[in-house]
Amino acid sequence: MASWNVRKHGDRIEKKWRTKIAQHFKMYEPFWSLHVAPLTYSVVNEKERLVCTKLPPERTQMASASYGVFTHLAGCHDQLERAEESASNMRFCIASLKSRLLAVLLTAPVGWSFRTRTMQSTSIISFQT
Repeated sequence: MASWNVRKHGDRIEKKWRTKIAQHFKMYEPFWSLHVAPLTYSVVNEKERLVCTKLPPERTQMASASYGVFTHLAGCHDQLERAEESASNMRFCIASLKSRLLAVLLTAPVGWSFRTRTMQSTSIISFQT
C-alpha cells in the first residue's frame, strides 16, 4: 500500500480525534503516514495495531512516542469537551435555580422572611407590604 491515512488505517482513538488534533498539529498525519504506519502490523493486518518488533529500537521508540503524544492530546481534547459540557450544564442549573428562586420570591406571603447565608455574612430577606 503506497499511502496510509489515519481516517482509514488508524485505530479507534486516532480515527475519533484526528480532525481535532489536525487543527493544531497539521503535520501529524503526514508524519504518521510516512514514518509510523509503515512500522506497524496494521498495514499488513488491520486488526493488529502493534509496532513491528524486528525494527531498530530507535524506530519503534519513535512510533511508540508518537502514538503516546497523540493519545495524550486526544485525552486533553476529551477533557476539554467534558469541561465545556459541564460548564454548560452548570450554567443551565444556575439559570434554573435563579428562575425558581425568583418564582418563590414573587409568590412569598407578606411578612414572610428567610435567612440567606454566604461565606461572608448572613442576611434576612423580608417581604412587607
